[in-house]
Amino acid sequence: MSIVACWAGGKGRAVVAAWLLSAGLIGAAWARTEPSTLRAEADRLGLRIGCAAWEMGMQDREPAYTETLSREFNLVATRGQLCTGNVQRKRGSFNFAESDKVFDFARKHGMKVWGHCLLSSQDNVATLPDWIKNGGFSREGLLAIMREHLHTVIGRYRGQAFAWSVVNEPMKQNCFWRKNVGEDWIECALRFAHEADPAATLLINEYKVERGALDGEKGTAFYRQVKSMKERGVPIHAVGFQSYFDVTTNIEDVKRAMNLYADIGVNVHVTELAVRVYSDTPTSHQLRRQAEFYRSFLKACLEAPNCEVLTVFGVTDKLHWLVVRGEKESPVLLDRQYQPKPAYFALLEELKATSSRRK
Repeated sequence: MSIVACWAGGKGRAVVAAWLLSAGLIGAAWARTEPSTLRAEADRLGLRIGCAAWEMGMQDREPAYTETLSREFNLVATRGQLCTGNVQRKRGSFNFAESDKVFDFARKHGMKVWGHCLLSSQDNVATLPDWIKNGGFSREGLLAIMREHLHTVIGRYRGQAFAWSVVNEPMKQNCFWRKNVGEDWIECALRFAHEADPAATLLINEYKVERGALDGEKGTAFYRQVKSMKERGVPIHAVGFQSYFDVTTNIEDVKRAMNLYADIGVNVHVTELAVRVYSDTPTSHQLRRQAEFYRSFLKACLEAPNCEVLTVFGVTDKLHWLVVRGEKESPVLLDRQYQPKPAYFALLEELKATSSRRK
C-alpha cells in the first residue's frame, strides 16, 4: 500500500487507521475524521513544518519523494546547495543551478524556504573548498570572501527565504574560520548577512545545545554567546536546535531551554528533528515509543512562546543521512516505502488537537 493510497480516502487509509487505532497509537476521534496532512494542520496553527531537500537527487528519480514533500510540508530546507564549496567552487564563480531548483520547487508549491547553511565550521569540500582553506588569506582577506559569499547568495534570493542559517555548528573550537578570522567570525557573518537583507531572519544552528546547561559547557557557552550578541545588537533572531534525540531524552529539559531563549528575545527553530530507535526494523513497541516522543515534542514546541519552526531532516527513513552513512536506523516520519509511520499520525493528531483547543 502506498502513501498515496492512504490519502485516497478509501480502503487504504481505513486499513492504516484501523491498525493504528488497535495499537493505541491514535485516538478514536482522529480515526473517524477525514484525511488531512501535516501541512494543512500546521497552516491552521501558523506553524512552519519543514523538511530538508534533496536527498540523493530524489527530485528527479522518485515521484513519491516530491509528492510527499509538497503535500506534507509548508517549508523546505536547502541542504548543502548553498555551502561555499558547492555554490562557489572557484572564487567569484557562483553556480546556483541546484539551489535554484529548491527555490523554484517552493515557489511552485507555495512553500517557504529555509536557507541552510551558508557558512559552516565543518571541514570538507562542500563547506570549505581548497581555494579558501589553502589560499593563505589574511583575516581581512577571509572577511572579504565571507562578505562576498553572503551578499551574493542572500542577494540572489533576497525576500524569498523564510530564514537563513548563517553559520552551522559554530561552537567547534578548532574550525578554520575561528582559527584564521578570530572569535568574532560568527558575529561578522551575521552582520554581513544582515547587510545583504536587513529584513531577513538570521540564525545559527547547533547540536547538543537543546537542553541548555544540561548539555554541559557547550550548551552553556552557546547560550552565553547568543545572549552576548543579542545584548550588543548583533542581528541574531533565532537559534537552530538540531534535535537528534532518542526516547530517553527528557522533553522538559528542552522546554526549559526554549524558555531561556524566549527570555532574551530569541526564537527557536527545530531544524533537524530525528528520533532514533537504533534499528532498521523497529518493533511495534519501538514505533509506539517513537510516536509518543514526536507527539510530546511537537506539543512542547507549540506551547513554547518562541518555537516557530519544526523541521524533520528527511522525507523517508531510507534517505536519512544516518542511514545513508550506514547506520541501522529509522528516525523520521515515513518508512522506506513512503508509508506513514505511527510518528506521522501522532504529529497529525496533536496538530488537530491543538487546533481544537485554540478554537
